[in-house]
Amino acid sequence: MKIFDTTLYYDEDLILEVRFNMLNKYVDKFIISESKFTHSGQKKKLNFNINNFPEFKRKIIYLVVDNEPNDLLYEKKNDSNFEKIEHRRLNSVKRIAHQRNKLIEGLTEASDEDFIFYSDNDEMPNFANFDFEANKDKIVMFKQKLFYYKFNLFCDLVDWYGTKGCKKKILFHLNG
Repeated sequence: MKIFDTTLYYDEDLILEVRFNMLNKYVDKFIISESKFTHSGQKKKLNFNINNFPEFKRKIIYLVVDNEPNDLLYEKKNDSNFEKIEHRRLNSVKRIAHQRNKLIEGLTEASDEDFIFYSDNDEMPNFANFDFEANKDKIVMFKQKLFYYKFNLFCDLVDWYGTKGCKKKILFHLNG
């Protein structure tokens, strides 16, 4: 059984390096997806440079999203301000989902019994006490500590469930 860690990337090398170092001894492959578009739809240059992470290079699968989703909503001349804002919000969600869906292309080496985990770069699961072999749950969610912007701004008022995972056979069954 292998562990695949999947995440999106924009330009956050520092937090990605922390992620790689924290998860390295558990993870077999890190799958990174970067888009040529921001979540608001602006074109952007690609920022990820695998050479910035030489000790993890053999474990990284880097995928580029070079197109926009097909189902974006376009503003009409007579749309209200609310409708325009709502279109922008929904398009942002669609772009994020489109970038996440790209991660599936990086799972060609995964077998049905391998675990696939997804989280944002700053949501780092603690795999130290997780028994991969004994786990019988179809879907796993990690309760994580929530920090605002910096490690010294800890918020203990809410439970944060960031990282989610399952075996590949479950993921592909759910995706039909």
